[in-house]
Amino acid sequence: MTQVLETLAEAHDTSKVEILRRAIAVYNFLENETTTGNRKVVIAEGDRIIKEIVLT
Repeated sequence: MTQVLETLAEAHDTSKVEILRRAIAVYNFLENETTTGNRKVVIAEGDRIIKEIVLT
């Protein structure tokens, strides 16, 4: 786990604490979406769908 944090922090030129903060924010967003019944998250660039994530 520590190596992952270090790698991400270096890759994004930020601190490990900031990486954890971002991860918690994403987790919170996904939890809120599933709680309200939304099961699909779409990552798009303009009109082009890059990735679809189905939440369970």
